[in-house]
Amino acid sequence: MLVAGRISVASAAVRVPARTQTAADAVRMGVLSEDQAHRMEPDRIFVGGQVPPDDFAVAAAEDALKQADAEAGALALVACSWVWERTTNWKLAPRVARLLGADRAFALGVRQNSNGGTASLQVAIGHLLAAPDSATALVVTSDVLPDGAHWRLGMQGAVMSDGAAAVVLTPGPGPLRVLAVDSCGWTPQESLLPDRNPFDGASDVYDAWVDQRTAFSLRKQLRLGIGRALDEAGADRSVDAVLLPRLTSSFLEALTTGLLPPAADRICLTDRTGHLGAGDVLANLAYLLDHDILAPGGRALLIGFGAGFAISCLVVERPIDEEGVLP
Repeated sequence: MLVAGRISVASAAVRVPARTQTAADAVRMGVLSEDQAHRMEPDRIFVGGQVPPDDFAVAAAEDALKQADAEAGALALVACSWVWERTTNWKLAPRVARLLGADRAFALGVRQNSNGGTASLQVAIGHLLAAPDSATALVVTSDVLPDGAHWRLGMQGAVMSDGAAAVVLTPGPGPLRVLAVDSCGWTPQESLLPDRNPFDGASDVYDAWVDQRTAFSLRKQLRLGIGRALDEAGADRSVDAVLLPRLTSSFLEALTTGLLPPAADRICLTDRTGHLGAGDVLANLAYLLDHDILAPGGRALLIGFGAGFAISCLVVERPIDEEGVLP
């Protein structure tokens, strides 16, 4: 989707629990073997315990709205995404909107596993482009997994952390201009996944779902998604930084080696939080804004993955002047 700077990221925020858990703790709990624990990346995660995911979602959303100087009552759209289907999550989007005070917002849930947050961004951007009177949109992701479930996909590349991320999108100028967003998929991977949600009930740590043939197919789709997003963003497909999902280095290496723009800085923040479910790309946008990564006029490519299989690529640009407008 060609956006050409018509939509901006006004703000982004992340909330994680104060409580942490280590791989050594997981061994003592009987969740991991000693050998598995040594292979977890990262070996420390954030766990929410009994705190419901909507508490983290509301906290992250309030932070993002405050940073953007935006009122919840003015939100035209609230899109929520999550990876574990709690019994109460069927109404998570309108509940979060109500708790924020976004009484007139169009609230919807967007599910695409770990790519759900990026898919929600694409839905929200499309909504704002199609409805010029819609001043502001909010995208939120949040999960709190059952205790011990965070490590089950560690051998697959995803050591999970609880928490939430939120992004406020607005038409016109802002601290990050959206240039393009593109998504593609390879649904045959679904046949390799278990029928039961891996975070439900008691379960062992899962072995890898990605064999050599599957990895080849996923790399083809990643090449396509990156290429389309960079083509739509223009400027000779150049970017200054690539922010990757918060997955293990071995998984990212297998899928991305040789596919990323060679001149770009490669930023992987897995050690900061572990995998935030649907929220990695939103959290990476917060990192871009908080750490002054891009020089004025600089561009970044953010990549999201989701089991099943989906890939989304987002290209953003830091404006040249303080008002968020390129000359």
